[in-house]
Amino acid sequence: MTLFKKIKNLGNQFLERFFYGINFISLGKYGFIAKNAKVLGCRIYGNVSIAEGCKIIGGVSLKTASEIKIGKYTSVNGPNTDVFSQINPIHIGSFTSIARNVSIQEFNHNHKTITSYSILQNIFGEEKKADIYS
Repeated sequence: MTLFKKIKNLGNQFLERFFYGINFISLGKYGFIAKNAKVLGCRIYGNVSIAEGCKIIGGVSLKTASEIKIGKYTSVNGPNTDVFSQINPIHIGSFTSIARNVSIQEFNHNHKTITSYSILQNIFGEEKKADIYS
């Protein structure tokens, strides 16, 4: 391993430890986090609802343009655990456990088009929803 790679790895490890306990939260109009929910080291954006007794820890990303609801006493553990909702809501039930390195998303590329490239958004300036399929 070169010296540059060793320095880069040390820098990445420092940043991961430094930001581990820091949350980046921007709740939408209908989003909430229950008072006794434990949220640590997460990125939460949009109308995300986290019910009582939940544990969302260690590098979880919850991002929605519609809605994400997490039921009572559910555990979502990171790192690299992502829940993305673009068109339809995602509801995760109560008393559920989700392990690290899991990705949940309710949308995909439209497989009926000639390309998976977001051509309607990037070329014709339409909304992202025009290029995805749910």
